[in-house]
Amino acid sequence: MSIRIAGGNLAETLIVKGKPGAEAEAAEGLNPGLVEVSVVIPSLNEAETIGECVYKAKKALALSGFKGEVIVADNSEDETPEIAESFGARVVTPDKRGYGYAYHYGVKHAHGKYVVMGDADGTYDFLEMPKLLEPLVRGEADLVIGSRFRGEIKKDAMPWLHKHVGNPALTAVLNLFFKAGVSDAHSGFRAARKSTLERLSLKSHGMEYASEMVLKAAWKGLKVGEVPITYHPRRGGKPKLNTLSDGWRHLKLMLIYAPARLYLPPGLALYFIGLLVKALSHFKARVQALMA
Repeated sequence: MSIRIAGGNLAETLIVKGKPGAEAEAAEGLNPGLVEVSVVIPSLNEAETIGECVYKAKKALALSGFKGEVIVADNSEDETPEIAESFGARVVTPDKRGYGYAYHYGVKHAHGKYVVMGDADGTYDFLEMPKLLEPLVRGEADLVIGSRFRGEIKKDAMPWLHKHVGNPALTAVLNLFFKAGVSDAHSGFRAARKSTLERLSLKSHGMEYASEMVLKAAWKGLKVGEVPITYHPRRGGKPKLNTLSDGWRHLKLMLIYAPARLYLPPGLALYFIGLLVKALSHFKARVQALMA
């Protein structure tokens, strides 16, 4: 199988022969204790793009001088896992499906001090990975998000409704409730220390995993940084995002984790209504006593 890898001066054609090559064997032989960066990629039937994603992740690690590994958390029914392994990834198979659950499972198997997360559909360029890692290494952030809105969104990469309504609205709600101060709370390209992810104790198994990570980081007073990235049109496979149901899951999660803002306004309203009713009752009783 011949796959074209597009990446500026790094563009080249790779031939996949169905078995791990030298890079894969080197990755398998790397002592887990020497791993600095673990790249975790969830995948579900992404045979057309997984090879490019793994290749670029490994190339970015090599160019930036990090000792690393690429972990693909895969539940595919096509050739995705075989292609990922042939490019040098370590494939793990989650015992159930779900975007967030795949990350839980992949991170659990990660050996690196730092974890980079990105989708397998070609929308994120893993060659931009060092930009996510730099603030972590310098101690400037505990979680770094690749912001599509501060970077570039290529033509046809994001539906109009998501670009102008869904993502901005949900990000605004998250910022309002949790003071996160981010521009793209739902970007799928991000990096964090593994210890940070463990500290956050994330629970979500679906797409709302992205919101939970940001709101908990802000809630715990962690430093959340952003770097501009380029967002590309999806190639191959079927979209996993359901606009209405996944949007509601994000919003519901934020409401659950913001009980003060959810219940305080109606609670205060009922409290003052109660005081008013009590005052009126007392006033009525005084009036009746004077007229008796």
